[in-house]
Amino acid sequence: MQSYTVMVIKHRAMKRFKNIIEQIGLLGKYENNVKDERCFFDQQFIGTKWGITAPSLAKFLGRTPLQAEMKYLSKIEAIQLLFYKYWIGQNLNLLTNDSVATLLFSNLVNIGTNKMRPIVQKALVSLGQSIPFYNVFTTQGIGRINLVDQKRLFNQLYTTSKLSYKQTKSHLKKYHLIGQLQRINFISSGATVQNLISKQAQQKLYNAFNPKTPNK
Repeated sequence: MQSYTVMVIKHRAMKRFKNIIEQIGLLGKYENNVKDERCFFDQQFIGTKWGITAPSLAKFLGRTPLQAEMKYLSKIEAIQLLFYKYWIGQNLNLLTNDSVATLLFSNLVNIGTNKMRPIVQKALVSLGQSIPFYNVFTTQGIGRINLVDQKRLFNQLYTTSKLSYKQTKSHLKKYHLIGQLQRINFISSGATVQNLISKQAQQKLYNAFNPKTPNK
């Protein structure tokens, strides 16, 4: 059974995440574009909704989803999925800066973890930090991200992300791409570049979502 402290920490993490979701918005329209590879899983057409791809829903369910499950996916279910897959799953909850966290979350959902890793790597190197490719979104990588100047980091990530969207060769619909460019422009215009979470709070968050295995 979870302790009261752990439940409070998780509640606060979800509250912060929902605030970020409100800033960038979720696309609630069901998309059935057969030219979009994100709509397919295991060669079956599923579609996308709320920014959630067919592979993401499949991983969350642990099986191939039905097309109807994607089509009728509620906003509450979508927020839960995005919270655990990206916000907690990629340790974004440990980031100290809301603007950086919002930009990384939005990009992770839209272009994926593997495409975001080199973008973050490049930004960190330019600011005097380095991290191995597969460690970017580990607690070690997040720690490195928190060490650098957050305003300069945000500007680096924003510029590189914008260029990446413009150069993409995927089969995304044009309006989807334009929509994401508008979204990161909005994040940029509203950037506060304030460190909101202390190191002590970061450790509490990490412990809450990564409980130690009891000794046998």
